[in-house]
Amino acid sequence: MAKQSAVFKILVLILSPLFFILRFLFPAKLKVDKYKLNIHGIHTPLKVVQISDIHYDFPHAPQRVTDSLLTSVVSTINSLKPDLIVLTGDYVQHDPVPVENLCKLHLSKLKSRFGVFATLGNHDLHFATSKEIISTAFKKYGIRFLDNECVLPFPKEVGKFMVVGLGDLHMKDFHPEKVEKELKDDTFPKLLLSHNPDTAKMLMQYSIDLQVSGHTHGSGIVLPFIGPVLPHIHTILSWFPKFIIKDVSKIGYVNVIKNWKWLSGLHTVTSHSCYRDEKKVEVNNVLYVNRGLATHPPLRLFCDPEITLLELYPAEKKGQVLKKKKKKKKKKKSTLR
Repeated sequence: MAKQSAVFKILVLILSPLFFILRFLFPAKLKVDKYKLNIHGIHTPLKVVQISDIHYDFPHAPQRVTDSLLTSVVSTINSLKPDLIVLTGDYVQHDPVPVENLCKLHLSKLKSRFGVFATLGNHDLHFATSKEIISTAFKKYGIRFLDNECVLPFPKEVGKFMVVGLGDLHMKDFHPEKVEKELKDDTFPKLLLSHNPDTAKMLMQYSIDLQVSGHTHGSGIVLPFIGPVLPHIHTILSWFPKFIIKDVSKIGYVNVIKNWKWLSGLHTVTSHSCYRDEKKVEVNNVLYVNRGLATHPPLRLFCDPEITLLELYPAEKKGQVLKKKKKKKKKKKSTLR
C-alpha cells in the first residue's frame, strides 16, 4: 500500500504544474453541438436537447461544476426553445443530498414543450438510498424519472414516438427486459436514454432510432493529432505491473467503457428493416454520446462541456423540411393570336 501511495503522489507532483498551465492557456468553454436527424414515423419536426454528467456536490467539496456554469447552461437551453429535454445521468458526485439544490437552483428552471425526462448514472446509485433521494427531488421539481420504463409524451400530431429510460449498466440497474414488449415493437420510433453508451451494443437486437448517452466525458482530454487520451492510457497501462495500474487509475476513469469508439459524438450502431406508417423502411440505430458538463480532475483539454441539440425531422421528407421551396410563378397565356 505504501508503494502504491508513493507512486500516486509522485505522479501528482510531476503533473500538477503542467495541468495548471494547460487549464490557464486552454480554458474549457460551454458549447452547443447541433445535429439534424431523420426519424421514420414522426410527423412534425422536433427539437430535443440533452445534457449529462453534472456531478453536483456540496460547496465544501472539490467542485467539478460551478453554479455559474449551470446558470449559463439553463439559460442557453431555454433560448433554444426545445420540445423535449433529456438528462442522462450522474447528477451528483457520490452523496445524493446535493441533488435538492441542483434541482431547486437549476434543473427546475428548464423549459420545454413536452417536459424534462431523466435517467440515472452510476454516480447516482452510490448509496442504497441514492435512487430514492434523487427520484424524490425530481418529482418535487417536475422532472420525470424513467426507471426502466417508457412513456409517450407527444400529442397525436407528432406521431407515436416513445421515450424509454433504462437504468445504469455499471451499477447493475440496467433492465431492458422490463420494457421488452415495447422495445420489440418496431412499428413506431423510439428515443432511448441510457447513461452508459456500451448498452447500445446490448440493444442491437431492437430498433432504437436514437439512443442518447453520457458517462465518458468525451475522454476529458483530447490532444491534437492524437485524439482522446483514454484509449491510449488504457493501452499503455496494460504494459505495467498491476500495482501501478491500480494507482494510476485514481487520477482518471481508465476503464470507463469497453467500446472506445463511442467516447463522444454521433454513431450508427446497426440497422433494421421495419414497417412505419404501413411502409417498409430501413431504420438506423443511432447513438449519441454527450461529453457532459462536469470537469473530472485533472482538467478538460480540447474537450469542452456540451449541450446537445438534436433536431429531428420526418424521414419521409428526406430533409426537404430544412429549406422552404420557392413557388414557381405561372406563366400567363398570351392573348395574341
